[in-house]
Amino acid sequence: MPSVAPIEQRKVCRELLEWCQHRPLPVQRRCITIAFNLTRLADDPDNLKLRRETMVHIASLQTALRGNNDLGQQQPTRAARTRFQKWSVQIEVYGRKPVIAAVWDVSTSGACLLVAPDVDLPTALKINFDNMLRHAEIVWRRWSFLGARFTDQLDAHSSEQFELILKRAADWEQSVIGSKFRTNGSPSAGH
Repeated sequence: MPSVAPIEQRKVCRELLEWCQHRPLPVQRRCITIAFNLTRLADDPDNLKLRRETMVHIASLQTALRGNNDLGQQQPTRAARTRFQKWSVQIEVYGRKPVIAAVWDVSTSGACLLVAPDVDLPTALKINFDNMLRHAEIVWRRWSFLGARFTDQLDAHSSEQFELILKRAADWEQSVIGSKFRTNGSPSAGH
């Protein structure tokens, strides 16, 4: 006789498939994948890889549903970001030596930086992007990754300058071959 858990999982799968029938195609695809994985998990509940994969699909479904709700257009939760691989910045903290950090990505509202995990930083700091200081606060930190939200408000001219710095850094990075991180010197300085 099957246990109660697999019977419940199969019931949830049926309800999920019925619910998604009249939804957009991307939502239907995610629901079918989740239902299929839940059915497989009912037969093999100790399969950690399948469990992780199912959780990823559930998160993907939640993201898709947030974008397809009937409550009207929502503001994006995350600004467009520029990704980097070889650009570094200086984190300046009052009374300390500047800390070098690699830039993971940057948007108009914040940045994700890579910092040595043993570096202790206060919540409020300044980030030097090619001689343009941005005031920021650390909003999250995981391993070597640090999420900073800019706390300063840029006027139109400063905002254009910051966009130009990001564009110049992205263009410089595309033109450079090698594994050296860029320092805060100018892109044409031969770093």
